[in-house]
Amino acid sequence: MVMKRTVGCCILALLFAVLLTSCQNDKIGALGQKFMDEIECSMDANGEAIIEIAALTDFGWDSMVAISTFCSETEKEKALGFKYSKPKGADDILVFLKDGKIVYEESFPALIEHPEKVYLFFEDRSSWYREFTPDDAKVLGRRFQDPGNGNGWCYVLRLDSKELSGKNMPDSRDRYPEAYLDILKANRLAITGEQYDELFRYGIDTGDGKIAALDVYGDEAPELLYIYVDEITNTIGTYTTIDYYLKMKILTYSEEEGVATVFDSVVYDAAGGEDKNYCIYLARDGELMGYVLDGGIVVFYGFWPIIAMKDLVNPECQEPYLSYENRDLAKLFYIETGLASQFGNEIPEEQFDKAGKEIMDGIDLVLFQGPVVPEDGLRLYKRQDFWKDVLPFEESCMTYVEAVAWLEEQMA
Repeated sequence: MVMKRTVGCCILALLFAVLLTSCQNDKIGALGQKFMDEIECSMDANGEAIIEIAALTDFGWDSMVAISTFCSETEKEKALGFKYSKPKGADDILVFLKDGKIVYEESFPALIEHPEKVYLFFEDRSSWYREFTPDDAKVLGRRFQDPGNGNGWCYVLRLDSKELSGKNMPDSRDRYPEAYLDILKANRLAITGEQYDELFRYGIDTGDGKIAALDVYGDEAPELLYIYVDEITNTIGTYTTIDYYLKMKILTYSEEEGVATVFDSVVYDAAGGEDKNYCIYLARDGELMGYVLDGGIVVFYGFWPIIAMKDLVNPECQEPYLSYENRDLAKLFYIETGLASQFGNEIPEEQFDKAGKEIMDGIDLVLFQGPVVPEDGLRLYKRQDFWKDVLPFEESCMTYVEAVAWLEEQMA
């Protein structure tokens, strides 16, 4: 239970605001400081307090939107009702509106490795924004010590406290966090590529992990997507080779069936050719797409809609999905010999160029992109006309450590 506020407590909060120099930094705004003070003043024995945001604002507003640093342009426009560009240098941000116009906004450092002194926490990552009215803008504030910051006090506003806000919440009965956590832990070495250090120079590199959780197929729970290293042993007579690949797996969860793999395909291989890479992204219409460039004997590249294998029209489609063999499934496909096609139908160069521009303009949020290879850089942008004027994207995904921490928090 949250302790009631007292006059003495408020006096202590004033002293706290003066004396807590360890929590003062340039990133804390006026509202952030009020959040910290309110938690100190009202917290219970567990360091938690219910924060009524409307009571801490001194301006009129009729809606508030919390926007994550990973929020796509489409989601921002959907939440606010107009195109919006965050202030320069902003990470997560609270935007207050009245009659559809911004009356106040304040940014908060995003939680990446160690938290800053005060931050917003998006527990449900199937959506990267939250909407509130003055009446329901009640969130759970919490104070805790962070070893990464010298055990100093840190303060978090948990935007997804189901019993308080009731918005965008996963059902507490869902068990997907526990199920997904077991999957990640069982595949840690493949996801982080720790046992394949010597292959980094060939592009077989997953960094510290590339993991995302979002609702791709509109079912009961967000899907779990991750890139991992796979190896395949091929034997011809007495000659044996081991080929290494980067693959993307998509898992879905339901109470009836538990965890199921709905997609598992090669996105990058280290064998032959220098021009290879991939990019997995969300289009503005919400469609999950995969771009693959393969520079083997003949260079080809294409844009494939990433469809759950069970939903494919062609039941004979074989792995790997994003491949030359499955070019008829590509929204746009090109091979170095000059053949251009859409969903298996050959098209003229003018139509290909127009379709390519529409696809590039439709990229909304990049989840994963290919490795940086020594001396070659990010090959995705090396020789393809589609990408020549496009700056490298910033991946909106979690590392292995971040994903595990998020799932454990969901379970709690």
